[in-house]
Amino acid sequence: MLRRRSSLLPFVPLADGGMQNVAVSTDPPRPSNLVAGAGLDPFIHFDPPGPKITAPLQFRGPLKSPDPDFWLPFPDYSTSSATPHPRTTALSIISWNIDFMAPFSKERMQSVLSHLTTLLPMSPKSTILLLQEVNLSSLQTLLAHPWVQANFLVTDNKALGRYFTLSLVSKDVPVSAVFRKRYELSHMERGVLVLDVPLQGGGVFRIANTHLESLPDPGVTIRPVQLAAVAKLLKEDGVVAGLVAGDMNCIRPEDEELATKCGLGDVWNVKKELAGGALDEHLGFTWGYQPRCRFPPGRLDRVFFCGDIEFEPVEGQTVLTRVGVGLRCREPESRGEQEDDRHMVWASDHYGIWVQAKAGDASPT
Repeated sequence: MLRRRSSLLPFVPLADGGMQNVAVSTDPPRPSNLVAGAGLDPFIHFDPPGPKITAPLQFRGPLKSPDPDFWLPFPDYSTSSATPHPRTTALSIISWNIDFMAPFSKERMQSVLSHLTTLLPMSPKSTILLLQEVNLSSLQTLLAHPWVQANFLVTDNKALGRYFTLSLVSKDVPVSAVFRKRYELSHMERGVLVLDVPLQGGGVFRIANTHLESLPDPGVTIRPVQLAAVAKLLKEDGVVAGLVAGDMNCIRPEDEELATKCGLGDVWNVKKELAGGALDEHLGFTWGYQPRCRFPPGRLDRVFFCGDIEFEPVEGQTVLTRVGVGLRCREPESRGEQEDDRHMVWASDHYGIWVQAKAGDASPT
């Protein structure tokens, strides 16, 4: 176990004139722009044209039912009755970009979920899944999966666009708030999905799910602004420990300074430190192999953190591990034919990343 209390470094001013435009949008609700203010209500989000959802969504129908309307607000949920999470218990957090563009979204999501059931217990506890690039087909597949229905609360049961982030929380984890914020600066409708886990002794463990701007240009100038907005949320009063995971799209040399400039730590550096500093960078790469392409592989997916936070080895091995390496599924048209590589597709072009983290014993500010 390793404890890291990250220093809260000041934001670095940007070349275009400072940080005044860093704040996330507080415009009126619109698709992919989910707003929360002071005194956050639990699981409020705006999903035009449907109704507001004001509680976690729990499956209330017959197992394996594909009807998303069986996902209803958890009837017994309230911030006042939620038992705070013990600081001695680490949260198992898996982040995974599951690729909305590739064909066979249903089959690929089934493969992803089947893989997760081999990594996690059949009745997982203290578990949070952070998914990026979910689309309508993969969402429908996930909501109809009996393992998900039996064990998790979800943040959404309707598509929020062509692709979007989605978080799942095992039913034993208390959550006092969930909210989305759309980045003020984004050409791709990107944003952050945040959940707060109340802690014994006061304060919250804030966990964010994000997909930063893609492409080298102009992404290289936009990603620092977006991550700074997330860092600001992770450092708000009452947040004992903050963590953000997701597809950070770190594809330029300048991106290596993203976390540092925002006053965040990088779990990969914790892993390197524990290995004595001698760790092959390729062991952290999460994209560029499934399949190989003209772009070099890289560590696009990352876990950043701040505050009083501790990391425990995943399955007794290391504080950061990759999941879904080499994971494939069969094309639906090829069933019944002889299995070979011609009929297999990658479950995702990204590997997932897995950490186990818990808040330290610091008092909330």
